[in-house]
Amino acid sequence: DPFVVTIHDVIPLVRPEYSRGFVHRRLVKLLLGSASRRSYHIFVPTKWVAEELSRRFGIPKDKISIVPYAPSPALKPPDESVVKNILLKYQIVKPYYLAVSIYKPHKNLEYLLQAFGMLLGAWGAPSPPTLVFAGLRPLDAKLLREKAEKFLGTDSVRRIRFITDFLPEQELAALYSAASAVVQPSLLEGFGMPVVEAQKLGVPILLPDLPWAHGIAAEGAMFFSTVKPFALAQ
Repeated sequence: DPFVVTIHDVIPLVRPEYSRGFVHRRLVKLLLGSASRRSYHIFVPTKWVAEELSRRFGIPKDKISIVPYAPSPALKPPDESVVKNILLKYQIVKPYYLAVSIYKPHKNLEYLLQAFGMLLGAWGAPSPPTLVFAGLRPLDAKLLREKAEKFLGTDSVRRIRFITDFLPEQELAALYSAASAVVQPSLLEGFGMPVVEAQKLGVPILLPDLPWAHGIAAEGAMFFSTVKPFALAQ
């Protein structure tokens, strides 16, 4: 029977160092190639994914439709009282920067940690900012905390919050709304939901000066170089 397929990204094929090895890359290639050829039509979230599929598997461009993802309708600006309660629940003090992400190599979170350390070192005000990670899996939080202690030291790590709880839309919206900015330093993404979620809530967004980020955010973000963490710390 005819079927359609949605393909989120092709990162393991484009950047092998972000895959889990040869077997993983081979399986991804076989699955994507089979799904692309056998399907009646293909939906992808960005132009970058469409172009890579067309080039790598010889898929006609008219067989691919670009349909960007949309944030949940339930993600709405919360009341101030809700925001206050959520920040108290997670022991977050303003000002803070928010990164909504799991921990994988292409997410570039080590870069963010180093940039945050530089920011703390240069901060002149009595109340330095906090860095909040949301969306982490428990193992993600453990590994990222170890990286933070290595890069920044124990004192600076006290300025970082690692949230591993499942966040309902109301809590996520509260974290977005109260943030000074949302940061997503990824080197490559199939899409990037935190970008459109932050845009919906009117929160400033800091993104890498890379094609994937420009393709999603257009002019609705501030862009930084990923060459040196100092570029983001500024």
